[in-house]
Amino acid sequence: MIYPILAYGAYLEPAARKPRVYLHGYNEAKAKILSDIEVMFEQIHTMENYFLSEKVICARLEPDLDLKHSAALITSISAHMKCLGWKTYSCTTIDGNQSARLYFIRTTDQGIEDLRKTLISGEKDSDADWKKHISSFHSLDFLTPEERIIRMSEKWKSGIVKMHLHPMGKDSENALNLLYESSGISKSQTKIFRCHNGSIVIRAKCTRDDIERIKFPKISSFYAKCT
Repeated sequence: MIYPILAYGAYLEPAARKPRVYLHGYNEAKAKILSDIEVMFEQIHTMENYFLSEKVICARLEPDLDLKHSAALITSISAHMKCLGWKTYSCTTIDGNQSARLYFIRTTDQGIEDLRKTLISGEKDSDADWKKHISSFHSLDFLTPEERIIRMSEKWKSGIVKMHLHPMGKDSENALNLLYESSGISKSQTKIFRCHNGSIVIRAKCTRDDIERIKFPKISSFYAKCT
């Protein structure tokens, strides 16, 4: 005989939701983002030959603060911003390294400036939802050299590498040319696959030296997986 789930005095009790703990108040979080923006602009101006008109910046959330629509709220303030997706990253906290969510945002200098002006003006300081989401961000920056290369062990010398370019719109060809120029990899040694969302996958046989050359230049839309 089949009995219903709720039988013999059984009952359901809603699971207790873990309260979100914000590590920073709104003013502190806002000041941190403004500081991050200054650092990004300094990097862009210092290495302008390695940045295209469109960039991909990383909006990193604090651990356990994966608020829905956080990136959408940020990008809504500028027509020059678009969220491309997300991945997890390792966030250093007082409790050690923890996993958190990183959003990729395609933007321009104007988009970054629009965000800065919005924060400086204080026009959203009375918006509770805005303040909550801003307080959930750990930082705004670019991928680090270590994050650009995935699965490259100390023993890895050469092999097939999948290089990924985020959707860059009109700057796609320029991004490809910058990648070839930085790495020294010949176009004839690569196979290119264009995805429906505008991203580009490049397969190429590379050496460790090739990878090291593309590890540090600020091609902000790029990362690679070694096999």
